[in-house]
Amino acid sequence: MDTARALVAFALIPAAMLAHVLVAQHFGWFQRWPIPELVVMAAAVIVLLRQWIRIRPIKKWRIGLNIAAWILVGFFLWWIQVYSAYPEVDPSLAVGDDLTDRLSIDGLVDSNDEPIDIRSVLDRSDVTLLVFYRGYW
Repeated sequence: MDTARALVAFALIPAAMLAHVLVAQHFGWFQRWPIPELVVMAAAVIVLLRQWIRIRPIKKWRIGLNIAAWILVGFFLWWIQVYSAYPEVDPSLAVGDDLTDRLSIDGLVDSNDEPIDIRSVLDRSDVTLLVFYRGYW
């Protein structure tokens, strides 16, 4: 029973990570602090830690499971902070604003991965619609 509990607790950590990625990709919910996932991970780590402390004799696989769980949770916290954090949007920009003087974006590519000079695109006509895709994770 203790072995099954430890394995289920450990399996909850990658399951919470996968749920976060799927929800973020499917619904576009990119959260800096995904509370439900962190609660599940904290509960899993607590169960693993309690088993490590209370159950005797101490087995190497249980220590390894605890260390792997802490590494996964640490990686997830690092990942959501680095890759899910975006700078604040400039509130002074509004729909219909002329961005010619304010736009300085380097590294834009089109759907064929060809570089784009944004100034030349804006100079082609009076009205230009820019569509930005977030891209791959």
